[in-house]
Amino acid sequence: MNYKLGKIRNIITVIIATFITLFATSAFITPAEAYVPTGATLSIPSIELTAPIVTISIRAFPNGAVTWDTTQITSEVGFLDGLSWFGQGGNTVLGGHSELAGRVPAVFYELDQVVVGDEIIVTNDGVEIRYQVTDTFTVNQTDLSILYPTSGEQLTLFTCDIESYNNGNYNRRDVVIATRIN
Repeated sequence: MNYKLGKIRNIITVIIATFITLFATSAFITPAEAYVPTGATLSIPSIELTAPIVTISIRAFPNGAVTWDTTQITSEVGFLDGLSWFGQGGNTVLGGHSELAGRVPAVFYELDQVVVGDEIIVTNDGVEIRYQVTDTFTVNQTDLSILYPTSGEQLTLFTCDIESYNNGNYNRRDVVIATRIN
């Protein structure tokens, strides 16, 4: 019973965070406002990755979808606006493309090669925050559980699983979970 209540509470929290983000701007953002540099960087030494972190906001698309706008990011990693930021004690979620148009490798192309025990370093305002990978897995493209709030500080990275590409769509997401170690 407690598990079900907790899951329902998590779903409601994500929905509320989404609506707050949508209406806090008083209108949907335009593509030009889709991302804002944060000054923070993400580093994953095991795959030789260092990339700037930008904030990606939610917007309405012409097809009616309302979601975070990743259309403007290429070599950047996107922080999902409206979720926990570093040091706030919750689930900080960062997304990035595995591939760009034409299946060209992008920032998270090798995210599926990250393993439990690897270190992830975020530099924010000149301060290094270190995380250790505790889990890696894939989820269905529609699974939003990776966005749920957590009771402790957690870093969640995700990207499209390149092995799941089928007829122009990626059916799964690669996910990396890490916990703070400093």
